[in-house]
Amino acid sequence: MDWTAFISFIIITSITPGPNNLICAGTGLNYGYRKVIPFIFGVLSGVCLLLVLAIVFGNGIFELFPGLENYISWIGAAYMLYIAYQLIRSTKIDNDKEYKPLGLVKGFLLQFLNPKTMLYCTVIASTFLLPMNPTIPQLISYLAIIVTVVFFSLSSWALFGKVFSGFFRDNYRKKIINIILAVLLVYSAGSVVGLY
Repeated sequence: MDWTAFISFIIITSITPGPNNLICAGTGLNYGYRKVIPFIFGVLSGVCLLLVLAIVFGNGIFELFPGLENYISWIGAAYMLYIAYQLIRSTKIDNDKEYKPLGLVKGFLLQFLNPKTMLYCTVIASTFLLPMNPTIPQLISYLAIIVTVVFFSLSSWALFGKVFSGFFRDNYRKKIINIILAVLLVYSAGSVVGLY
């Protein structure tokens, strides 16, 4: 396996904006890093399961059900739009009716509606892992590397939100950032279904 290509791929695709990273930034901004941790562990759990499924089934699931990827894309896009709407509605962090941090279960389930994560796992499995026919201990070590990179990526976005929360302490500035994050989520949703 080409380690440079493998590490470069997982770092670049993990750190670039996508639903998981944007949600971490918004939650870090509005609630602080601690409130993001359950979501991060949900994402990590979902990524792990999707990677295992991609390794076990390869690309067979999408070959067996050709329209499945399209349906998942549209459902994922709808969920991203819902999260964007919740961010736009959010103005104060202490209002009980506001956007609430997504927890472990929602972080986990979002991965099955997130085409970026599904593509990420499929590419890692088919391009890097399956061709080398790795042993179980090797797969576990690669999975540990991937989980570590994803954890630091999500944490970076959450900490970015937290660091700038002081600057965005007043509700007007926070609203502006929430709107920007929501617009980026809307763009991600459009990209997922091929509008851009």
